[in-house]
Amino acid sequence: MTFSSWFLSSALAGAVGNVLGDPQRYSLDFAFLGAFIGLLVPQLKDRPSWASFGVAAVVALAASQALPGKWYIIVAALVAAGAGAAVEHYTRGER
Repeated sequence: MTFSSWFLSSALAGAVGNVLGDPQRYSLDFAFLGAFIGLLVPQLKDRPSWASFGVAAVVALAASQALPGKWYIIVAALVAAGAGAAVEHYTRGER
């Protein structure tokens, strides 16, 4: 259900997105941030999820100052995935 609604809304946005023009004119840039936070918060259920979230936030903020363009997003995602996997590994006691 989630995938189909995501796909349909993305297709609709692609089809009529240019009609709206600049999203900042309608303050939609902030609404998008709210939508992603709404998708994120229900996923934070355990230690590995919280660890990934925290590491991603810290690494993204730090890397955004050091890396050009949007590379900080990719770096933060990779480091956070590794941190989440490590916390999950040690939480299960698989040392």
